[in-house]
Amino acid sequence: LYSNADSKNSPINQTLDTQQKQFLSEIGDSLQYAYYPVETRDSFNANKILYVKADTVVGASVYKIYRYKSSYDTAMYTLSFTDVGQGKGNYIPLMNAANGKVYQWIAPVAGKPQGNYDPVAYLVTPKKQQMVTAAVGYKFSKHTSAKMDAAYSYTDVNTYSAKDKEDNGGAGLKLLVNDKREFGPASNRRVLQTEGRYESVAETFRPLERLRTVEFLRDWGLPFDVGYAKEQLPGFSIALSDAKNQQFSYDFSAYLRSDEYSGKRHTIAHAAQFYGFQLSDGFQYTHFNGSTYDGRFLRPNISMSKTLKQLGNHEIGGSFAMEYNEIKSTVADTLLPSSFSFKDWKAYIRSNASKPNRWSFNWFRRANDYPLAAGFVPLDVNNNFNLQVEMFKSLHHQFRLNSGYRMLEVKTTGITSQQSDKTLLGRAEYLLNIGKGAIVGNALYEVGAGQEQQRDYSYVEVPAGRGEYAWFDYNGDGVPQLNEFETAQFPDQAKYIRIFTPTNRFVKSTYTTFNYSLIFSPANAWRRDSAAFRKFLSKWNAQSSLQTTNKKLDDGSFHFNPFEGTVADTNLLYLSTNIANTLSFNRYSTKWGFDLSQVRNSIKAILTYGYETHLLNDYSLRIRKNAGRNFTFLVSGKMGTNELITPNPKFDNRNYEVSYYGISPSVTYTKGATFRSQLAYKWDDKKATTNATPQTSTLNTLLWETKYNLVQSGLITTKLTYSNISFDGAKNTTVSYIMLDGLQPGKNFLWNIDFTKRLANALELSFQYEGRKAGDTRTVHIGRAALRAIL
Repeated sequence: LYSNADSKNSPINQTLDTQQKQFLSEIGDSLQYAYYPVETRDSFNANKILYVKADTVVGASVYKIYRYKSSYDTAMYTLSFTDVGQGKGNYIPLMNAANGKVYQWIAPVAGKPQGNYDPVAYLVTPKKQQMVTAAVGYKFSKHTSAKMDAAYSYTDVNTYSAKDKEDNGGAGLKLLVNDKREFGPASNRRVLQTEGRYESVAETFRPLERLRTVEFLRDWGLPFDVGYAKEQLPGFSIALSDAKNQQFSYDFSAYLRSDEYSGKRHTIAHAAQFYGFQLSDGFQYTHFNGSTYDGRFLRPNISMSKTLKQLGNHEIGGSFAMEYNEIKSTVADTLLPSSFSFKDWKAYIRSNASKPNRWSFNWFRRANDYPLAAGFVPLDVNNNFNLQVEMFKSLHHQFRLNSGYRMLEVKTTGITSQQSDKTLLGRAEYLLNIGKGAIVGNALYEVGAGQEQQRDYSYVEVPAGRGEYAWFDYNGDGVPQLNEFETAQFPDQAKYIRIFTPTNRFVKSTYTTFNYSLIFSPANAWRRDSAAFRKFLSKWNAQSSLQTTNKKLDDGSFHFNPFEGTVADTNLLYLSTNIANTLSFNRYSTKWGFDLSQVRNSIKAILTYGYETHLLNDYSLRIRKNAGRNFTFLVSGKMGTNELITPNPKFDNRNYEVSYYGISPSVTYTKGATFRSQLAYKWDDKKATTNATPQTSTLNTLLWETKYNLVQSGLITTKLTYSNISFDGAKNTTVSYIMLDGLQPGKNFLWNIDFTKRLANALELSFQYEGRKAGDTRTVHIGRAALRAIL
């Protein structure tokens, strides 16, 4: 057991057992967080990561360690591992195919741990915090008023313990006196405002919400994790303003702490308008010292802008700001690492913001210095350029652009891991609407750089029907592995969900994204046109869409082409391309029509165990013919390929390439809005190559479906499917599950009955029954009932 006082982001909602409560009662109020060992004796469970204890010898030392085991042992343990920091733990993550995180023990070197995980859990003490406040105000005259706020807090950081309670309470006080007077002629009325203030806070005072501003500690040259102390803050200010928006103010503040820190701050602010210019400037000087250091903090700033009315109300402006925080050790007369210094320059020009077509160009420069020995040395300089364009005047063509370019130059090497580089970020959007909606489209293009995060994932068991994935024990060991889960074809198999877990492993990347959507619908413009050619064109309809994202390892160059990556590119981190095209004729006709479609998807993603690539290329044709008002004849055909590539040898069983062909004629009978019945036949032929072993399957399927609608009362739906499957290949594999659509070779029967009853205007009751007899397997029956409220 050891302290974890710096782990302030630990969860606080925990269910504590008797031993944990006893531990918390013994540590008192000295610790708010602690590590607690997690070792639960457990019998073999296929849905858990289990370990066994073992002895290992390193040099002259014997260590008691845990080993992951996938088979049953008489003494197995469920562990919970926590990242305790590099060099503080004895375990590291082990990337394998287990369904969950597995950790590997690393031998210490000279007694020093080499890992960053341990079998412990954050244990957070239960806390209680209370506070009472009171405020009183008094107005001496119409010019002068005063206000006092007082508060008392009580904070118990460990309610399980009876120790160390004497310092739980603390008080705070704030006094404010304000005087406001007006003088001068009515045409230029001046206002003089003065203020005096004093604040005192006990070291044990703990507010319920933030008491200081976010930048308070940095403004006074203190680190963000400075401890608690008794604080006093006296100060006063004076401000003068007039009707022409000219202002001048001076503020003095002091900050005194019981840990020997004291600081004094002077702030001057000024604002004025002249010859159309807007001017704002200020200067802040802070001097502070502690028991072992002395420091000063300078913060000057100035900004100016002007609207050029003679040039269409274009606006120009610029600013300068600097922060120089010098903290020196009084012992060694050297700068402390918490010292910092930087300078900012900004300039911009922009068009009239009230116009529908507008633009702006900005330049920003920052120079950072690094504390080294007795002074600062230049660290880096970066120049940033930003261009924004918006063109919304036209109703048919609209465009938006936002782009940024950064040039980073490292001035002093050896004190930072950052390298000089150039970064480009951009986003462009285009909207199209012409010919009364005959052609409608949009396009989006992005380019940029960032960090790509690796992800872990595992499968978690949920009630049947609530998940998306099914587990098949391909290797017969009774233990779920990541390469044994498939997308469930039937609700009773859907017992798992996939949970992605972000990791702290990143790689620098560049990315490009391009999306477009285009719809060609001449009927919107020429539906009622009598010209033969236009009338013929109005029968056609075309839709096309593309979504592609390409992320590559950053090699120092810009990648503008979103299509330059291929699935075999070793520099790729993520590649996603989705293409969908559809060409239709007589789409809105009640007599006949056809649709020709193409879908092409490719996804390559980096996971903790390596790359995983999915490829799908599908073509389909659908021909429709209506015979009167009751019968519809439909013939659809498809062909394509489906492929999965995983280079990791542990996932080799999941690799496949399936090519398929299929045709499906059907006839549908419809009687008004009350009854519909469909009879369909489907033939599918699939061929696959897995590890150079060919596999084939042929599916002959007969389907009958009816739907009877009880008007304003209920709905009855029945579905019966018969499939006769011939299959040549290895069973109980990923590729066989895909080729057989989750069924079995031979005769397969599936049936479904769904009854939905409207009880009232807002209530709906439904009953569902499903059955499945796949090949020689047992019959599966599934029943459901649901009551829905329609709001």
